[in-house]
Amino acid sequence: RVRTLIAAAVLALALIAVAVSFGSLQGKLSYNHARQQNLRSSIGGDNQRIAGYQGRIDDLRAREGELQSSLEQERAQLEQIQTQLRTGRARLAQLRFNLVRDKKVLARQLVAQYESPPPDIVSVVLESSGFADLLERVDSMKRVVTENTLVATRVAAEQKQVKGQVAHLADLAARQQRVTAAVLSQRDQVTQLEIAVVSQQQVFVNARARKQARLASLRARSANLTKQLQAVQAAEA
Repeated sequence: RVRTLIAAAVLALALIAVAVSFGSLQGKLSYNHARQQNLRSSIGGDNQRIAGYQGRIDDLRAREGELQSSLEQERAQLEQIQTQLRTGRARLAQLRFNLVRDKKVLARQLVAQYESPPPDIVSVVLESSGFADLLERVDSMKRVVTENTLVATRVAAEQKQVKGQVAHLADLAARQQRVTAAVLSQRDQVTQLEIAVVSQQQVFVNARARKQARLASLRARSANLTKQLQAVQAAEA
């Protein structure tokens, strides 16, 4: 009878120990599941934030694509302007050369007229040997007057062209500087903004990675507790 009582007591103590162990394991497993749920919820929030940042990044990259297309167009325009500048400078140099040359021609003609003034119409009539000679002398006088007038007109026109060409080149150079500065400024702004957004997104990416690692560890812990709980249930049975 005493042995029976002792055996019953031992069995009761064993059952109590099993029950205590079972309850402890259940508590740990429940706490583990709660932590996993909190981590999954936090990871879900990180995913939403990361997706939000990704949307902004995609918009910025789309804007970058638009700017790249615009930049290529602006570069083509800049190349065209540079070609016009080179052509304009060459034209300006030629105009200046023509201007100097024509001024010299006009100066020589003025000196020649001063040193040898053209004859008047009476002298031409008296010195002519006939009517044909008279017409030839008159035509010669007309050609001299016409040539002088043309040279003077051409010099004035070329002076105006030179001034206009200089002003045009100045406008082209200013436009080139404005276009270049605007494109570079836009590219810098978009690049800096994209870097800032990617950096902000990376903060949540790193946080999510840490939480996912903790979640994996908790899942492994949960699997281990489940095995222990199954072993206690088997022992209790």
